[in-house]
Amino acid sequence: MSTLYFKLPPEPNPDLSAIFSRAPEQVKAQLTLGLKLLSKLTDEQVSDLLEVVKESLVSTVAVSETEISSRFGMSSEEALALLTTSNVIAVTLSTREDTVEQFISAITKIGLITEGETAGPARFAKAAIRNKDSFNESLERSSLSSESLPVMTEFEATVDIRPSFEKESNRIGFAVPVLVVHIDTDKYGQQIWFQLTRRQLEKMIEGLKTALVQIDEAERWTKKANHSQTR
Repeated sequence: MSTLYFKLPPEPNPDLSAIFSRAPEQVKAQLTLGLKLLSKLTDEQVSDLLEVVKESLVSTVAVSETEISSRFGMSSEEALALLTTSNVIAVTLSTREDTVEQFISAITKIGLITEGETAGPARFAKAAIRNKDSFNESLERSSLSSESLPVMTEFEATVDIRPSFEKESNRIGFAVPVLVVHIDTDKYGQQIWFQLTRRQLEKMIEGLKTALVQIDEAERWTKKANHSQTR
């Protein structure tokens, strides 16, 4: 699943309404739907959505559309709009000094929502500003973790059945299953395709499980080290 983003204009501290008005029409349509959907979320769902946004900012990996649809009880189209909107609000308000009132004024001024639809967006904007420090930390972590090398943005795996044909009859003598893997990255043109047998897949899974244990330990160690430095 792909979440839509748009870049802030280069001039210093541009007005929010100017930023949103220059967004592509596709993004505006996503924002309009997403802003309306925010009004339908419970307080618990808003908190859940904030955590989803933080995780997506750190990992740079697209959130599963099916997962969001299931978690928030909405269609795939609505899930995409909700993620787009929540990411735009979180990143915009965490990198600027705008108030909730200024944000609401900007999105109503250019017609993304009406005056009667502001309650949900205002609630989420307020929560985003409260979490401003954690969002900025997520953005910094994302920037640090993606330095130097390409970052995986998409992983796809498909099982192929490879038949072997008998020379005389051209009938299938036997077949072998093969896993075909595609990895995309955040660098243009830097994609990888490769194939694995079952045994190779099992070895990869074993290696990834070990790596996950080591990542958990590294995260535990860095949290402890960072905590001790802040004392």
